[in-house]
Amino acid sequence: MKEYKAYIFDLDGTLLDTLEDLADAVNYAMRKNGFPERSLSEVRSFVGDGMRLLVKRSSPEGIEDAALEQAFADFRDYYSVHYMDKTKPYPGIEAMLRALKAQGKRLCVISNKVDYAVKLLMDQFFPGFFETVLGEREGIGRKPAPDSLLAVMEELGLSKEECVYIGDSDTDILTAKNAGIDPISVSWGFRTEDFLKSHGAEKVALSPWDIPETGAKDPYMAEAIKEALEGIASKHGGPFGCIIVKDGKIVGRGHNMVFANTDSTAHGEIT
Repeated sequence: MKEYKAYIFDLDGTLLDTLEDLADAVNYAMRKNGFPERSLSEVRSFVGDGMRLLVKRSSPEGIEDAALEQAFADFRDYYSVHYMDKTKPYPGIEAMLRALKAQGKRLCVISNKVDYAVKLLMDQFFPGFFETVLGEREGIGRKPAPDSLLAVMEELGLSKEECVYIGDSDTDILTAKNAGIDPISVSWGFRTEDFLKSHGAEKVALSPWDIPETGAKDPYMAEAIKEALEGIASKHGGPFGCIIVKDGKIVGRGHNMVFANTDSTAHGEIT
């Protein structure tokens, strides 16, 4: 398995589930300007190329530029206040980042989201994890242009072969290819595995622990991680998984269960 010195991540749909806050901001702008609201699935299909394009895709076709600018201003005003109302990390993301950091990997983020919002979100959810965080800025081409990726590599002083770019969209695949570095797509975000593969994805991570060098080289660790993620996915489990090993075989597994957000108890079975 190829090893990398730097892991560069997309933000929306890769590290953070921002969809509901984005949809709320879109529909605030739509309502305020007398436009039809958009469903969550529609907004999901519109994201990935920056906030301005998100608003343009959400607005009725053929509206005048001035009306589009007003809708974008309304979106931005709402989102600047409500950008963390429902946003949250995807399950397993923080543990994955800790595993990479423990191995001395350098972590960075690039995004088509406006720069100030990217930095605020990283400070809120992942303080101290990322060496460089870059959002959309004037004079820098938005993804799939390679500008941000190339700027990060130059700042790190690393070659293209030493870096990998991880994202959830076809835009991210193109960005990595345009920069000449390896891409890894993730299926837990805004695009499905089938969609990603149909748009050129060669490597698709189905969970954060499919990212290279996150600890999954140890099969026991991988199984314990898998159990924890299954507990989280059940919407009842908390973020702790364990396995019981006897004579080199896994004989038991379990994860902690949380009920009513007040009581925590263990769940497991002996195989």
